[in-house]
Parts: sequence; C-alpha cells; structure tokens
Amino acid sequence: MILVLIVLTVYRPNTGYLEMQLRSIQDQSFENFECVVSYDGQFPTEVRDVVKPYLSDKRFSLWERESRLGTYQHVELLISSKFNDHQYLALSDQDDIWERDKLESQLSFLQSNDLSVVSDDAMLIDDHGREKKLGLFKLLQISQRSLDFVCFVNACSGAGSLYDKKVIQNALPFPSDEIGLVHDHWLAAVGMCLAGIELREEKTWRYRQHGANQIGVPTRVFGIRSARLLLKKVLSIIWRVVKTEKHAANTTALIIENSLNARGLRFPTNTYSPTTGLALGRDFKLLSFSSLRSSRMSSIEIFLNQKSRIRKL
Repeated sequence: MILVLIVLTVYRPNTGYLEMQLRSIQDQSFENFECVVSYDGQFPTEVRDVVKPYLSDKRFSLWERESRLGTYQHVELLISSKFNDHQYLALSDQDDIWERDKLESQLSFLQSNDLSVVSDDAMLIDDHGREKKLGLFKLLQISQRSLDFVCFVNACSGAGSLYDKKVIQNALPFPSDEIGLVHDHWLAAVGMCLAGIELREEKTWRYRQHGANQIGVPTRVFGIRSARLLLKKVLSIIWRVVKTEKHAANTTALIIENSLNARGLRFPTNTYSPTTGLALGRDFKLLSFSSLRSSRMSSIEIFLNQKSRIRKL
C-alpha cells in the first residue's frame, strides 16, 4: 500500500524552482509515497521536459488535462481522482523546497498523536534561496493561540501540511468556490472539526518569496507585479469588510460553516494543543460563525502588520 499521496499542481512555473522541488520530494527520507504532477491545462514542452527525468522513478507520474480549471477546482479534481487507498495527503507548491525529513517527521507525528492535520512552520527564502531572518509563523504571528485563524485568515498552509484520509473523505466534494474559497483553507476547517490540528514550530520546508507568488507572503521588494498583487489583496479585504458590514455576516466563514454543518461536522467547543495539553487562553476565540463575524476587522490589522514587519526583514 502506498501510504502518502503527494499532489503537485503546476501552472506557469519557474522551471528552475520546479526542478528543485521535484528533487526535494524525490530525496525524502520517507520513500513510500506517490507524487502526481499535474499542470492546470496542457503541459508546455519546457515544463514537461523538467518533469520527464523523474518519471523513471515509479513513484512519480503525470496527470494531464486539456483545459484550465483554476487552482481550487484543479486541486479538488486531482485529489478526488487520485486519492484511493492512500492513508495521508500532502500538497506541494511548485516553487518551495521540502527538507529531507518533512514527510517522515510529519507522518510520525500524526501517527503518534490523535490528530487530523499537522501544519509546520517554514523557513523563508528569496528568489536565490537565501534565508530570511524570520520564519513564516513568526512573520504572520501564527501560534498555538491563533488556531481561530484556521477559518479566518487561513493559517494552515497546504504546502506545509499533512492530512489524514478522514479529512479527505469528509472534504470531498469541495464547497462552491464562487466566493473565493481556497483549498487548504477548506481542508484545515474540516480537520479542525475532526481530530484537530497541530501547528508545529519545526521548519520542515522552505517557502520561496518572489514577485510571482499566487498566494502568500509578499516579498520586501515590491515590483510592478507585486504592487498589483498587493493592491488586489487590499481591495479584496476592503470589499469583504464592506460586504460583512452590509450583511452583518462574513460570507466566507458562513459558507464554510454551512458546508461543514451539512456534512454533520461541528467546530469543537473546547480547543487545546494536543501535544502540550495546554488549554488556549482568553485571547482564543471559539471557532464559530458569530466569533468570526465579531473579529472580522482583525484581517486588516494582521495584513497591515505584515507590511510593517516585511519592511524590517
């Protein structure tokens, strides 16, 4: 039995970055995995040429489609088509790098603890692979006392997470993405309703910051493309706040909660860190629609604080 399915979705990659990520997956100390590489649309020749040498390793395969779906639907279709007898799922970005023991460490952790998801911190690197001063969690101010971010600001990056099969069984099919849901946001919410999530400080992967990031932490040097992405994110936040003020609801949180409830899933009333046994303090907001709605402005504060911290890197 192949224990772990690795899903590597690709779209307009830097071929050098993609090759480094493929190599880091192949070099994992845990070897019982299957890695499916799928382009969102038809594989360009230059991308196919990067992947081709890895196909001699039977653990790697290509999955092709003719038309583009967009990331959310692409990930959903790939998981629903390829996750069969696997026990765990790992998501891989096309431009990050995994440490050699990432899978082994996360798999051992999930098997030793009654959890659905483990999500690890990342070392930030630039275009040239040089390490930044802060890790991803520190930059985004994510900690065990921030588990409510799971359903509000998407604290569990798919690229740094390992999910057990029950998460996948309960998450498929994904809810409608008409309001801009993100796949790892949804998977984390499902995991929170099952056996829970652990955010580990271990940096088992390297998150590459560059101007072409689709989603994530912007670089400290803002080019024209980065400025446009930044403006788009600001406008998105403003639109979401205006909408929530107008309708007295956070649309994303409502869609998530309604989708979970329709599957018989509920957020836990008491949440704590399973490995430390520490109950979360008064700064923790219960994972419920009403609490998310009451804290909707925190996304702006977090975002502005990120900009301030990025300038100091």
